[in-house]
Amino acid sequence: MNINDVISIEDIYLKILHSEDIHDTYINSLNDPKVNQFLVTVKSTFQTYSTVLEFINLNLMSTKTYFFGIWHKESNNKIIGTIKLDQHTDDISNIGICLFDQNFWNKKIGTTAISIISKWAIKKKIAKKIVAGVYLENKASMKAFSNAGYKLIRIDSCKYLLDNLPTPVAFLEYGN
Repeated sequence: MNINDVISIEDIYLKILHSEDIHDTYINSLNDPKVNQFLVTVKSTFQTYSTVLEFINLNLMSTKTYFFGIWHKESNNKIIGTIKLDQHTDDISNIGICLFDQNFWNKKIGTTAISIISKWAIKKKIAKKIVAGVYLENKASMKAFSNAGYKLIRIDSCKYLLDNLPTPVAFLEYGN
């Protein structure tokens, strides 16, 4: 994929994230407990321009990662979330999403972004299957992935920690 390509559908578009896409609302939202409650790594370190820039640059340098920003036609050309694909094997990629602008919550934007990137990855042969790991108590993500066509493949009870407590994680799969 050319890093300047844009994938769009309806009112949403995705493109590879760059340093010029960072803005204060993005950074501040990553430090908001309501936004980062299910983002283990993000909430463990206070986020600054430097930490966000470093994360973006690490993803840009990776040959196995596609880190997209999510925009909406009503977002004043500002990123409202991120979605990332990591190639785990030649056939399987992992996916994660964060819709950090709360003004766009509960509008099916997460579902649409997941659907867009999943179809794109399968079509471009980046993966045959895409797997999402979701804390069971993260009802919004469970619903978004399910509505995007992901199927539950297993639940690992208490193998993962959330706020230092054992928490069940659902694994959902998309693809062949």
